Amino acid sequence: METFKPHCCEDEDSLIKGTQCFVRSFKGTDKSLDESLKGVAPKVAIKVAAKMLSQLEQLANGGQLRCPDKFNTEAPLPGKSTGHFFAVKVRIAGVNLRAYVFKYGSDWWISHYTNKKNQKLSDSDTNRVHGNYRFLNGNS
Repeated sequence: METFKPHCCEDEDSLIKGTQCFVRSFKGTDKSLDESLKGVAPKVAIKVAAKMLSQLEQLANGGQLRCPDKFNTEAPLPGKSTGHFFAVKVRIAGVNLRAYVFKYGSDWWISHYTNKKNQKLSDSDTNRVHGNYRFLNGNS
């Protein structure tokens, strides 16, 4: 089992301010995006990142993303929560970028990004999302 120690990121650069809520991220989230796009042609990486930002802004503005092409329910959150976490998906030129997100309070939180080689949710992705969720609940 992978151990992941999250850290909240409260600076303005970690926020997407929408009309309905914020989309927030954890420290290290940008690094996971860079790692996910490593080896991708620069022009494609820019398109993928721009499309992901557009979809996250749509979430912040209260918009709906079309399921399952862009927004997929992945798995339950840990503990007594009745919620789930989700994958915001972008597929362009063989890149299958996912942002794993969950709702906490009125805001969406980005746990991390990954470039998926297959459709199956990995244990390491689940553990990382669960660790971030527990961190916000004070159960790290």
